[in-house]
Parts: sequence; structure tokens; C-alpha cells
Amino acid sequence: MRVNGWSDIGYNFLINSVTGLLYEGRGWNVLGAHCAGHNTEAIGVCIIGKDQAGKQDVSDAARRAFK
Repeated sequence: MRVNGWSDIGYNFLINSVTGLLYEGRGWNVLGAHCAGHNTEAIGVCIIGKDQAGKQDVSDAARRAFK
């Protein structure tokens, strides 16, 4: 956050890609900063973990949490 000059996390919710634990970022009632100019009618959810090309790295638990 400091390096980019952000004041807070931009996503409304975050999900651990392995355990499926759900974390509240900005929550339901605060406008997200995840997609400037396009976030007034949606929420932002970030999957926390590795993003490896060609590898399924999001667990079933994380998928359930997202749903």
C-alpha cells in the first residue's frame, strides 16, 4: 500500500486460494477501489495465492467460498 500510495485495501473481500478462508477488506458497504470507474454496481473479490500458468491452484474450498 505504501509503495503504490494506496490508503487501504481496494477489494471488498479476499479469499485464501488454498484454505478458502474469507477475509473482509472494505466489506459490503464501502465502494471498492479495485476497478476505477467501474465499481459502483459490483464488489471486488481477490483470490490470494500463486497464479501459475497451466496449473489449477485454486482449491475447491476457495471456490465454495467465492460462491
